[in-house]
This record gives sequence, structure tokens and C-alpha cells, in this order.
Amino acid sequence: MVALAAAAGVAIENARLYEEAAQRQRWLAGIAEVSRALAGSGVDGRSEADLEFVVEVALAAAEAEGAWIVARTGPRNLALLAQAGDRGRGQQDDAWVLRSELCAEVIDSDNPIRLEDLDGVPGTVVVVPLGQASQVQGVLGLSWSADGSELSLATDLVQVEQFAEQSMVALQVARSRQDRERLALLEDRDRIGRDLHDLVVQRLFAVGLSLSTLSRQPLTEEQTVRVDHAVDDIDDTIKDIRRSIFALGAMETAHDLQAEVSRLVDRAAGTMKFRPRLRLAGPIETLVDAELGSDLLAVLAEGLSNASRHAEARGVEVDLAAAKDLVLIIRDDGRGMPSQVAESGLSNMRRRAEQRGGTLDIVSGPEEGTTLTWCVPLRAGTAAS
Repeated sequence: MVALAAAAGVAIENARLYEEAAQRQRWLAGIAEVSRALAGSGVDGRSEADLEFVVEVALAAAEAEGAWIVARTGPRNLALLAQAGDRGRGQQDDAWVLRSELCAEVIDSDNPIRLEDLDGVPGTVVVVPLGQASQVQGVLGLSWSADGSELSLATDLVQVEQFAEQSMVALQVARSRQDRERLALLEDRDRIGRDLHDLVVQRLFAVGLSLSTLSRQPLTEEQTVRVDHAVDDIDDTIKDIRRSIFALGAMETAHDLQAEVSRLVDRAAGTMKFRPRLRLAGPIETLVDAELGSDLLAVLAEGLSNASRHAEARGVEVDLAAAKDLVLIIRDDGRGMPSQVAESGLSNMRRRAEQRGGTLDIVSGPEEGTTLTWCVPLRAGTAAS
């Protein structure tokens, strides 16, 4: 009997050690899987999909029924960033996943918690901090129903903590790598912009000056016209290059506001029978956010529509500049505005300016054309993200 009991004890101990080794292997494999996935190209470590991948791996490694990540977004505010599993998606689950007392206690103490039958719900909940190295104030949680109590008791909190911390480190590395790639891209674009400005533009200036000097010499009328056209083409090319330089300074994820402005001008050319002259100045893409860009496009569309329908102009110029203020000028050489005019469209343009602390100025006279100036301040922090 003693020998049999000893053999049984050894068998039980071996089974326990085997289960611990298998569990440790699952968590190590989970860490490796997360690290490998987040090291791939195109991963920025900030998307919701990246966090959901982490909780999916944690769910499988722990053989749990629910997993989630909750982060602190303010002194007293918590947000559910990702969740997985059937038990992590029910309405009943949301009530205790976001318990401020539980999550805040783990975040503040930096110690894991294992609780049974939380809020009267049968089952087990394990909550561990994400780790100091992650620089994220949050927790990783796992849950089992009453049927999975044995699995929850067998879960080693230290291994869950290590997985959470290593996963957050992998996310941080992915974010840092993405930031470095973006910085390298911007530096490369900056170098290209300097080369275009210092070399190409200056050479074009020199060629333009030479042609201008040539036009002052005795030439036939046809030759003079051809030289003048060549100078105008060089000026337009220089402006296009400068516009490209400003575009290079924009983040690759920025909205393409300049392209939208160009499309509106091209569309107006279809109704005016000539293309308005467009000038762009300043880092428009980087200083104008999406909301302000929407107002700008609406004002530009209304201004071009008015010039097309009422001005009877032979030429229209559009100037858009971004510096301390965003300034849009639409100028035509048409018949001018009458003294009494219904300001339906103009009132909308004025309201869009005033809502942003800006102004709308209109200068017009009989047979002198109309100049519309829409100006709004660019406050710090309005850059596109």
C-alpha cells in the first residue's frame, strides 16, 4: 500500500509538472507569436487590430472564455480598448470589465488580482497590469465561467504578467519603429525638396532670365511671342515645383487637400471655358486639418460657382496660402457685383469664416471685377494627424 501510494504520488506530481510545463510553453509561444506579428512591416502598434490580436493570443494561451484590455484615459476614466471571447462580449460582462474600482486598484498598485464570483457572476477573473515598461496605464484581464474553474486555478499569474508586459513592449517597439520610418521618410522628402529648390528652381530661374534678356533684342514678332510663351511656361513650372516641395513636407497619411483644390479648379474650367489660374503657397497639407479643409473646399466651390454664373469674367485667379492664417483669394475681371445682391451663398461663406474667428472681405466695382478674400487663423495644434 505504501509503495502504491508513493507511485501514485509520483504520477500525480509528474502530471502536475507536465501541465505546468505545457502551460508555460503556451505562454512562451504566445509571447513569440505576438512579437513575430508585431515585428512585421506595416504594423504601427497603435491600431485596434493590434490590441485585439494580443487579447486573442492571451485568450488561447490561458484557455479562458474572455479576455480584454482596459486602459486609463484620464484621472477617473477607463476605456475598453480590445476584447475577445464569448464571455468578453456580453452586456453582463461589460458591467464588471469596466469596474473602476477593480481596474484602478490593479493600475495603481501594479499588482495582479484573482477574484471569484465577481459581482455575483459565477466564475473567476484574473486582472494583471500591462507592465511599467509599456508606459501604458492599463490592465489585461482574463475570465472563466464556473465550468472552467480548474483552468483558472492552474493559471500562473506571473506568466500572465510576463505575457502582458512583453506584449506591450512589442507594441511599443512597433510604434517606435513606425515613428522612425516616418521620420526617415520626412527627412528624405525634406532633402528632395531642398534639392529641387536649390538646384532645379535656380537653374530654371537662370534660363528664364536668359530668355527675358533675349526678348529685348531685335526679333521677329513670332519669335518674341514664342520667347514670351517659353518664359511663362518656365514660371508655371517653377510654381508647380514649389507646390510639389510643399506637398513633400506633408505626412503620407495626411488628406490630399491640394489635390481637392486642384480638382475644384479643373471642374470650374469646364463651365467657364477657361481654367482659373491657381497659386498655392505654404505648407497647406500640414497646417490645415480635415475639418477646416472641408470648410475651405466649400468656400472655394461657392466662390468659383459665383464667378462662373454671374461675373462674365475673362479670367479668374485663385490664391491659397497657409502661414499664420489660411487665406483664400478668388479674383475675377468680370462686371462686378451690383449694389444690392442677395447673399445666400456669400452669407454661408461669411458664417464659416466667423465660426473660426475669421473674416470674409469682398471688394467689387462696376466693370472692375470682384475680389473675395476668406481668411481664418491657424491655431496651434490644427495640423493634420
